[in-house]
Amino acid sequence: MRYYFHVLGCRDEYRDEEGLACAGPGDAEGHAFFMANEIYRLLGDEFRSDERVAAISIQVTDEMGNEISRAPIQSHRRH
Repeated sequence: MRYYFHVLGCRDEYRDEEGLACAGPGDAEGHAFFMANEIYRLLGDEFRSDERVAAISIQVTDEMGNEISRAPIQSHRRH
């Protein structure tokens, strides 16, 4: 099955039009958390503390457009 990984909550919404074939919803959710971790890692320190980062998440949907899960960027904070 194909899953789509949309970046939501920032000023602009980035919709995944291509998607990714995953073995199942668990794999898709794992990929979303990997993406969230990578986005957080790539943010500069000045952006990590920005309150708008708390609103950003990766939304996973299936081929029918049903939401499977969300992976918040802020949950990947490292102290």
